[in-house]
Amino acid sequence: MLSLRYFRHKIALSFILFSTCLSVLFGILIWLGIETSDDNAREALLNSHAERFIQYYEETDKLWARNQLSGIDILIEGRDPVPDEISTLPLGYFEDGEDDIYIYVTLLKALTLSATNKVFLVHQGAGNDWLKQYEFIILLLLVAVTIFVIIIGSIVGFILSRKISEPLQTLTRQIKSTDPNAPAFSPLKREDEFGEISDAFSNTLNLISEVLEREKQFSRYASHELRTPVAIINSSINLWKACVNEPDQEKAESLKLRAMERISAAAKQMEDVIQTFLVLGKEGTDWKAGKPTNLSSLLDNLLEKYKYLNGADHIHIEKEYIDTRINVTNDVAASLILSNVLRNAFDYCASEIHIKLDTTSLVISNDIDALRIDTSDHFGFGIKIIEDLCEMLNWTFRYEHSDSESEQGNFTIWLTF
Repeated sequence: MLSLRYFRHKIALSFILFSTCLSVLFGILIWLGIETSDDNAREALLNSHAERFIQYYEETDKLWARNQLSGIDILIEGRDPVPDEISTLPLGYFEDGEDDIYIYVTLLKALTLSATNKVFLVHQGAGNDWLKQYEFIILLLLVAVTIFVIIIGSIVGFILSRKISEPLQTLTRQIKSTDPNAPAFSPLKREDEFGEISDAFSNTLNLISEVLEREKQFSRYASHELRTPVAIINSSINLWKACVNEPDQEKAESLKLRAMERISAAAKQMEDVIQTFLVLGKEGTDWKAGKPTNLSSLLDNLLEKYKYLNGADHIHIEKEYIDTRINVTNDVAASLILSNVLRNAFDYCASEIHIKLDTTSLVISNDIDALRIDTSDHFGFGIKIIEDLCEMLNWTFRYEHSDSESEQGNFTIWLTF
């Protein structure tokens, strides 16, 4: 029993029904054709005998005998007794299906007879009908041919249905085997509807994959970059709680104020980080919303902010501004990039940060605190964030990590705008 739940079974059933209907229709048409051909053959036979009879009469002035033709009775009006039921028939061909009698009526111009007479050629079909004799055999052959066509149609239907549904089954298997955690799909190399469906699914899956990757990237960035401000907030809250047991109220108020300032600064850093993540996760970011800003002033403000936030009073900052009149076209984009660069520098700096700004580039270098990193070439996700931001703004980004046994390792970033 075919399950119409499957597309290939529907195709096979369609072929079976089509071949069945077609074979039955052809059988009926062939049977009707045989019946029609038999009637036409009788009419043609009687007409031919009538013409031969008249021609013979005109040439010899003699009449055929009534029973001269086998199976055909020749009745001539005026010579032979004509039954009343056929004597009134007009000229032409007639059939009596009930008695199985076939009659052809024509005229015979009198030569030896006294007037123009009708000639009746009467054929008795009973006992002489070849179609009736072989009717069972013909029907049996037609039924056999019909069954044969149905069987062939069913076999062809199953083969074609399997062939037609093969790309659909392949597409189904590929879709089922797609890993939801790493969706990837290779479209079928076909120039038909199945190829279009697989292309559309592949494109949709790529879009979903990009969205998932951005979400994963956001999670990785957030788990890494938000640890510092969250730690600062937690330590500030603990400091605030410690003020409860401080007997010196003036000192307690000073500690509370310091804790609030640190919490406020950490919240601002979290806001900057989240804004950066949202920008990275947004496709086709419109940078036209920003406005021009002075790069040296922006650098100074960010340096003070992250120096205070990281508690980096021990870090020496050396600045070399060759031209302080340099402007960038977008303050938001520049602030995001410089914030990440400086935060990375303060997070992994040991004692010194060197900044050099000229008309086309910015170079930021810091020595490395080996205790703050796991390996000599790992600096968290900050570098990846900077790369992505620079790519979005069409800035050139390059970094170098130098390390040796004789001197403190350094990390240097070059930005070209």
